[in-house]
Amino acid sequence: MTTNIKDLEKRIDYLYETILKLKTKEDCKAFFADLCTFKEIEQMAQRAYGAKLFLENKPEQAILLLELEISMENVNPKVFNYLGLAYFQVGEFEKSIEVFSKGISTSGTNKKLLSYNQGNSYFALKDFENAIKAYSLSLTADPNYKEALLNRANAYTMNANYDLA
Repeated sequence: MTTNIKDLEKRIDYLYETILKLKTKEDCKAFFADLCTFKEIEQMAQRAYGAKLFLENKPEQAILLLELEISMENVNPKVFNYLGLAYFQVGEFEKSIEVFSKGISTSGTNKKLLSYNQGNSYFALKDFENAIKAYSLSLTADPNYKEALLNRANAYTMNANYDLA
């Protein structure tokens, strides 16, 4: 059976509308138990809670859950950015660079944002050469990305490449 985009959008909208109609926790449990495997529910819960902790500025706690998420199959592409930024927040810049690199090499991720954040991690380590490379990669995805342009210029300046800044 072939599915076109309109049919897929209708089905996704139906799913969202159905979820919005659920009134109790028991309704939700029954709905997701019918719809998903336990492993899928577990993975969604872990992803949601890790993102919640990250957004609540609790990076140490978020790191534990987000690391588990990355080790699983079918990783949400946003998890790479959350985990890399959590490592950045706790000052573990080398680990943040590793996570951003893994995210950059994973299909379906936001290369522009991951490269930009990787550049910030290199910059924090005063590795301006690699920061320039990361910002340039981000600019490959979006040549008008002002934040990456500014940070690359700052990295050029810190690297004494004033003519390129």
